[in-house]
This record gives sequence, structure tokens and C-alpha cells, in this order.
Amino acid sequence: MSEIRRHYFLNEYSIIAKERKSRPTDFRRVVDKEISEVHPCYFCPDNEYKTPPATAVYMRDGNILRDGDGEKDRVKDWVARCFPNKFPALTPEPPPPLCMKWRKLGCMDGYGYHEIIIESPRHIRGFAQFTEEEITLAMKVYKDRVSHYLSDPKIKYVSLFKNCGKSAGASLYHTHTQLIALPIMPPKIEAEERCMKGECPMCDILKNESEDRIIDENEYFMILSPYCARFPFETWIIPKRHVKDILSLTEEELTELGLAILRFMRAMNKALGDFPYNLVFYQHPLSDHYHMSTRIFPKLSTPAGFELNTDIFINVMPPEDACPYVKRFLDKN
Repeated sequence: MSEIRRHYFLNEYSIIAKERKSRPTDFRRVVDKEISEVHPCYFCPDNEYKTPPATAVYMRDGNILRDGDGEKDRVKDWVARCFPNKFPALTPEPPPPLCMKWRKLGCMDGYGYHEIIIESPRHIRGFAQFTEEEITLAMKVYKDRVSHYLSDPKIKYVSLFKNCGKSAGASLYHTHTQLIALPIMPPKIEAEERCMKGECPMCDILKNESEDRIIDENEYFMILSPYCARFPFETWIIPKRHVKDILSLTEEELTELGLAILRFMRAMNKALGDFPYNLVFYQHPLSDHYHMSTRIFPKLSTPAGFELNTDIFINVMPPEDACPYVKRFLDKN
């Protein structure tokens, strides 16, 4: 039977409609060939000149360098590379807004930054193919780049997200993450922050979550299928310590976050195949009330008219079914 569930602490709803899809294996996907066959790959080594000059190049010896402006001045033999998006959503030198006369309605300059982070020189698709060393480096780079952009007093929020697969919004196969630094605080983050004042609902979840929705946990993090999951196999990774953002994580916590992501994504690939997904860091750098999380949204269904009309999502895979299925594929060691 279907049931309507309300988000833990927001005015959001999902309809859990189990009878519309009976087996977890119905969601198995294969890699999108249109992306995997793009050649040459702009993000692979020796093609550095095909992207804008890198603002941060991470080397094997731990040094962080920058590219020169010329095509022959690009740093080689890197382990991670960050550069401005060639087609940015926001720029540090925006033109005057077209809607100046509508400024009173909320129009403002498109100030900000849009960056691409290449976490590995290897031509791999996503986190499930990472080594432990690569995922640990990726977490360090994320923290560094978030810190870098938050040092700009005009920046209020840094959106850090990974699109993997064509249906998840990726246009290139080679693993990469995007960062968009905003001069405003997203309304969704503000709404969650308001709900977290007083007794933190995330901390309450960690204390009282049902065993049939807990996928995995380690000393520092819990991985769970949220009660009000809007998408099949939606998953949250929550720090057990109340921390507001990635900058607040200790070095050991940051490493364990990467390993938790890696362990989970490997299990998901075994369970569903090379599936498309969005991975997003929810954080609030300006509020100690906020409890950060990392959320994975597999792109296994397509929101349509009902979702656009109501902002209520129909999820045909109950989290109580998704959780035990994924747990079967976790490494036993």
C-alpha cells in the first residue's frame, strides 16, 4: 500500500508507492555510451591546454601549483586539478544585469565562481572506481577549495556537487566535481537551518533511526536511507558529531568521510550497475545550528508533471527495502 511521508524536519513530502515497482534489480543500469565514447578527453593528462588555466594543481609531493597563461605553461604530472568552468554560471566580473529596472524585485549581479575539480588523472567515471588514496585526496581538495572561496567576503555559500552520468547532468565521462560559489544563501539551506535551531533533528536521527534504514556506519559517520526518501535508493551520510560544514571536520573525520563514500558507492555499483547519480554536500558555513550531510540521489526515475505541480515526489522503492538490498553488497572486511 502507498503512504505519504513527511520530511524529518522540513515541510516536504514523498509518496512511497511500493506496488509500482516490485524488485530492487529493476533499477540496474549500464553506463551511458554517449558519454563514455567522447574523445579526446579534455580532462585527461596531456590535454591540459584544452581547459582554462588551472588555479590549483595538486602534485604528488603535496605541493599546490598554478598554471601559466600559455598553452605550454600548463603543469603536468598532477594528481588533482582545479580550473574555472569554461561556461560558468557565475563569474567574479559579471556584466551589469539585464534587468536593472527590476532590481527592486530581487535582481542582482551574477557575482560568484564556477569551478571544475578533476579528482584523478585516471580516465574513470565515478567514486566507485576510486582508490582509497584518490578518495582521501578528493576530500582534502574539496575542503581546500571551499575554504578558498569562502575567504571572499562576498561569498555566502559554496555548492559542492558531483554529477555522474548523462541523466544526472554530466556531459563528460572523466570523473569530476563542480563547485559554485554564491553571493546568497540558498533558500533550502536557510529553511533547514531554521528547523535545526533548538534540538537538532539530525542529531535526533542519529540517536533514534530505525535499524531497517541504516545501511552502514563507522566511528564518525552513519549512512542511511532517509525515512522520507524522494528518490529510489536516496542515501544520506551524516557526521555523528554536530558539525556545520566540511571545514569543521578534523583530518581523521575527513578521511573517514571519503572512505565511507567509497565503501557505499562500491556497494551501490555492485547492486545497481554503473548507475547515474548526483552527490551533494549540504552545509552551512555561517550557522553552528546546522548539521551537515552528504546526500546521494541516484537518477533512476524521472520527476514529471505531478512532482513539478506539487513538489511531492513519488518514490517506488521504500527505503526499508533499499537499505537491506544495498547492505548485501557491502564489503565484508
